Amino acid sequence: MDSRTDERLFIIYTNADVEQKLKSETVIDFSQAEFLMTGGSVLQFNEEEHKTIYEHLQHLPKHREFLSRYRIFYSQANAEEMDCHIKRELQQSMNIRESELDLTYTVFLPIIQNWWQNCNYFLRETNSKENDPLRKTSEKVRPTLVSQVLDQRKFELDDLIIKYKLSAITDMKQLTETNKAVLIFAPGRSTTPTAAKIHQMLSGTKHIVLNLQQLLRHKSEVMFAWKSSFEVLVLESQRSTENFQDVCNEISTILNECGGEK
Repeated sequence: MDSRTDERLFIIYTNADVEQKLKSETVIDFSQAEFLMTGGSVLQFNEEEHKTIYEHLQHLPKHREFLSRYRIFYSQANAEEMDCHIKRELQQSMNIRESELDLTYTVFLPIIQNWWQNCNYFLRETNSKENDPLRKTSEKVRPTLVSQVLDQRKFELDDLIIKYKLSAITDMKQLTETNKAVLIFAPGRSTTPTAAKIHQMLSGTKHIVLNLQQLLRHKSEVMFAWKSSFEVLVLESQRSTENFQDVCNEISTILNECGGEK
């Protein structure tokens, strides 16, 4: 706080309005504080339109300098509306899906509140990964999100209530049980009926069903879970044009590490 006044911005941020007679027609450059805008407007005093205020403060030696750096962000978002703004920026910053947003936000909020209430550093000035609130949020929320991902597709397949005849399940078992890795081409435009059949066949086996994007997004967690928590990994791809080589190489490595039971 030892810098000069012209190196600082002094801002009041409020969801309240200001008196109409105070509002200015002057175009304001607020690029340095644009991130604060959540609707509403910005008021900056100038000597022509706010003569009374300047006269009232004229006994202060640096009142002009101060008022030139003073902004009132008014009619901004209230507490409930602010949640939406924070969530939108959180989603962009952390590149998370809509379905993951509410959980991520509930973890992020106390972390950032603890920073502004108890910590004595500016976020942009710290290079420590330990102090990065986004990193802290990701580390706390990721295990829960991954757990949800691992179970999501199986829940979806269960909700379909598709039951195959025993003969169909037997045929599928004969096709898969003698091989560590099997590539199945599903007929039609959807892999869902085939995935449902495999899911039913594996009902007595610890398994998960994922698509390739989920595997690539959570690769380390999925591979760790495959080693320790379940036996069969089922991957779906809706497009036959996917490049499987990198994925196959990765799976081959894990299979060799896990042993023949995977």
